[in-house]
Parts: sequence; C-alpha cells; structure tokens
Amino acid sequence: MTEAEEPTTAEKILLVDLCGTLYHANTTWAFLRWYFKDERSFRTFDRFGRMAPIAALNRLWPGDVRRLRAIGYLAGHQRESLSRAANTFLDSLDVIRDVEEKVRSLADLHDRAVLVSSSLDFIVEAAAPRFGFESFHATRLAYEDGICTGRIERDLLGRKHEVIREEFGGALITMVTDNRGDANCIPLVTKVIGVAGADRRADVNFWSTRAREVIVYHE
Repeated sequence: MTEAEEPTTAEKILLVDLCGTLYHANTTWAFLRWYFKDERSFRTFDRFGRMAPIAALNRLWPGDVRRLRAIGYLAGHQRESLSRAANTFLDSLDVIRDVEEKVRSLADLHDRAVLVSSSLDFIVEAAAPRFGFESFHATRLAYEDGICTGRIERDLLGRKHEVIREEFGGALITMVTDNRGDANCIPLVTKVIGVAGADRRADVNFWSTRAREVIVYHE
C-alpha cells in the first residue's frame, strides 16, 4: 500500500524501542549491573557469562539463558523498590538526543506514541514518562504480593511483532528502532525508521536496505 492509498481514518501509532534507540545502553543488563554492584555472586556470574566461550554457547541456546538467570537475581525484591531504583538508575544514563528530538517531533504527527521494549517492566515504566509516552509494553515479570519471583511472565525479546498483531491491528504504524531483531516487525508496520551509530557501519547498512529512513547519530 502506498502512502497515497492509506486510509485517513486509521489510527496513527508511533512505536519506539528503548535500548540503543533512546538510551546508549541495554537497560536490562545495565540496571542489573548497577543494582547488584555490591553483590559478589552476581558480579561473579556476570563476569563468567561474558567470557567468550560462554557467550558463544549462550547464543546457541534459545531464549538467552544467561539473561534469564540474571533476572533470577531479582527474586525476593519488592516491585516498589525496583521502581524507585529504576528511576535513580535512569538518571545516570546518556540519552541519544538526535533520536529523542526525532521521536518527539514524530509524536506530534501521530494519534498515540507507545514505548515498546524487551527491557524489564519496571524499567520501561520509569522511562516512558521521561520521553512523553503515555503507555508502554515491556517484558513483564511475575510478582506475588508485590514481590518479584525472578521469573518472566511474558517476554518481548524477539516478540514485539506479537504485540503489534494483538494491540495495533489496522493502525498505520511508524516504528523507530535500532534493534535488528525487530526486523520481524517490518511486514506489520507502515514505516520503519532505523537507528544506528555513525561508527557502526554494519548497522547503518542493515537499516539502509530495510528502513524508510535511518537516523545516524554520533556518539
């Protein structure tokens, strides 16, 4: 469908990724390393997991086992405490200003702007209002009586296309993302705007052949 053929009555939705798109960080891992910086067992686990042979094995296993085990360290922590910690943590992160400016201008042209991230729910919830998003979708953790179980209830890693199908069918969707894994969303959206650092030629080339537009930022 061409832009000239797009029905004017369809809702216009802006979907925006978080990690590597608005922030210079993988917010899940960055938060866990910040939150557990004084916990020796987590530091040992993290250091071991980043060793080349282990990292290579992890890529072969479905579902990113290392990430799942890292999230397990959150078991027993209160949701409210995690939310407060996330707000403090986000204050320390660098925002990609070129992308933020573009997103804010695009939001004015859409009926709704939604933050969609595979990062953890309490992190994405804290980030959303900082960029003017009224709603969000994120990897949802399991809680019992407000206490995190350390398990995932719904994982959006590689599955944002499921949210698009379930929540935004029939809408005219613009998606802004740096994540190559979001390429499976391309058939479901009207337009993709890719994000890539100027020094990451592979990412620039990847999105140049798939996206309507590429935001190339300088770090």
